[in-house]
Amino acid sequence: MRTIAIHQVSTLLLGMASLVACGGGTGNASEAAAVARDTITAQAEPEIVPDLLLDKVEAGPLLQALFPGTLAKDGKSVDWTSAEDNANTDPTQPTSSSRSTAGKPITFGRLKDRAVVLLQTFTVHNGQIADCRACTPTIGLAIFQKVASGWQLKAVARRLGGYGANGKTWPQEVVKAGPDRHFLRIAGAFGMGGQNSASYFFFSLAEDGTPIRMVHEQSTLEEYEDPENNATIGHRATMEFVPSGGDYDDIVATYTRNDRNEAGSMERTTRTETYHFDPTTGKYDSHDPRGGS
Repeated sequence: MRTIAIHQVSTLLLGMASLVACGGGTGNASEAAAVARDTITAQAEPEIVPDLLLDKVEAGPLLQALFPGTLAKDGKSVDWTSAEDNANTDPTQPTSSSRSTAGKPITFGRLKDRAVVLLQTFTVHNGQIADCRACTPTIGLAIFQKVASGWQLKAVARRLGGYGANGKTWPQEVVKAGPDRHFLRIAGAFGMGGQNSASYFFFSLAEDGTPIRMVHEQSTLEEYEDPENNATIGHRATMEFVPSGGDYDDIVATYTRNDRNEAGSMERTTRTETYHFDPTTGKYDSHDPRGGS
């Protein structure tokens, strides 16, 4: 069991619309899994993976294979111009371009024979990376597999969205999510107007034959000020990866809330909720809420 402590007031799930399962009810589990995999693959619009084999995973060759433009002398970034950048023809506005980088590979798996690389594409205005409080680079992921002759690029997603603040992506790490399943977790906090929020995002690593995608999100409110009662209201949650008997573990979240009751006294309440991996959507759905105190 692996436990992650976070702060929580509510759970927001993105893109959790159910898909209608195909098939004629043959009861063939492998056939059903194949149909689900094909459906997820079609919806995720997988990118074409360049044929890239490296002696070791390095930023320079990977960036040159994935992005147009000029590789920096240090081999750690590529500057290029996107269609959106070219659309700006107003001379009174800052000129824009893009800068893509590749992080250090993180190996995972029982044999450490797989590696994930974080890709980041920054917006550059007049030579300066946008670093406002709400600015964040667009992230992507590249997955490599160890083979006899080196490291083979197996999957890539260049544009998964922005997850960070102040021009930076929040910290990331690979977490174990099943007997042979792993996620990249990106987590961070953001404060504004007396409220501190925290968010966790989990991305699959193309281990089940489907494209890289977000599989679960926890958007949380850590605490907020209660000026009328001169108090800070806090919310805390613990997330555990619990074996489900399937390929993917369940996520069990226990929420603890400190708040004022009707009598005006501070009261602590707890509840748990279990998230099951749904193979028809390729994401986690929320089930089995249980109240408690």
